[in-house]
Amino acid sequence: MIKTIYALGKNYLTAENPSMIQSMTLPIARSDDAIKYAVIVDFSLTEKRVRLTPKEIGESTSSELLWIGTVDGAASPQWFGTVSINNVEYLLSQTITNLLDRWNQEDPYYSLLQEVQNVFFVDLGAEKKSEERYRYVFNPAYVGGELTEKSAKKAVKAVAKQFQTFMEKEANVRAKDVLLYTLAIDGQLVVSQPEYERLVIAQKLSVFEHAKKGVCALTNEESLVTGQTTKLKFNYYINDKINFASDLEEKSFVKNLSISKDAYQAIMAGEAYILRHFNTRFSGLPCYIIPDFLYDVPFENIPFEKIREHIHRFVRTIKTVKVAEDLEQEIEDYKEYEYQMDNRQPYFVTFSFLHKNTVGFKSEQAVI
Repeated sequence: MIKTIYALGKNYLTAENPSMIQSMTLPIARSDDAIKYAVIVDFSLTEKRVRLTPKEIGESTSSELLWIGTVDGAASPQWFGTVSINNVEYLLSQTITNLLDRWNQEDPYYSLLQEVQNVFFVDLGAEKKSEERYRYVFNPAYVGGELTEKSAKKAVKAVAKQFQTFMEKEANVRAKDVLLYTLAIDGQLVVSQPEYERLVIAQKLSVFEHAKKGVCALTNEESLVTGQTTKLKFNYYINDKINFASDLEEKSFVKNLSISKDAYQAIMAGEAYILRHFNTRFSGLPCYIIPDFLYDVPFENIPFEKIREHIHRFVRTIKTVKVAEDLEQEIEDYKEYEYQMDNRQPYFVTFSFLHKNTVGFKSEQAVI
């Protein structure tokens, strides 16, 4: 499956030419069709106040606010500039501090981050090592609240509640209708800064810090390669148990599967594309559609988006009751594509059903 996702990502990057960070943006999870919002949390240094701007979530929101989830690793310091509603505490505690630890001090935005921490945050200290990440907490006085908790971790939770109460009044939006929060300083989004993009890419490619020369299993070219896939979205093979490594050495996982940097970036792009555009359900069961291109598709004749739409039409067809009748019509409609593809069948589709609490996928393949 990894070769299929690599090919999809490579084709997507070639056809649509997005920036690397935009190619990794994720879909915004929503439970209903009601209007939902992303709220810009703007620390105004000139006015010494917090400005909240709600924006209705649309198709382009994920790309505009660079929603890429959380920093990889359960215990990792969190510093991404856009967070989900469940992680608003990050923005009110550790995000600014962790950005300052990473940001290039020569970049003009660094001084803004520093001033925000000095003006809008309170240093609670840290009695334990585990509380270090909660040391700096947003001062609730800026939202009409009060800091009463002494424990750093409890203080963050209390401040988050006060912040959301303020947000509902200030932005006139219910907290449950907000799906994303994103950080800004004097109207400048953190995620729009070139330095932010550099940091994200560096973090995503940190698996190559100790890379060595080898032959990539996907491109068949010599390059610096890694065998670490634990930071990818999907599980492709076991690489967290030493007995599955070549020579029973952790550093030898690369002998099982060697991936170059270009291939790794294509895989990340392919995974995100599947999550954004090929996420569906069959009889209530979550399912990802993974198209595999059998030939070199002439994207100059058929835009990537058109192929995506065709795949979706086919999937909708096989999910209907009148399968045979609709499929016959679908085949007729498809003749135009066959002509442009030199009468060759361009791809088949893998339906990958994701089960929670398992380490992989169970797949069924349908050839179209």
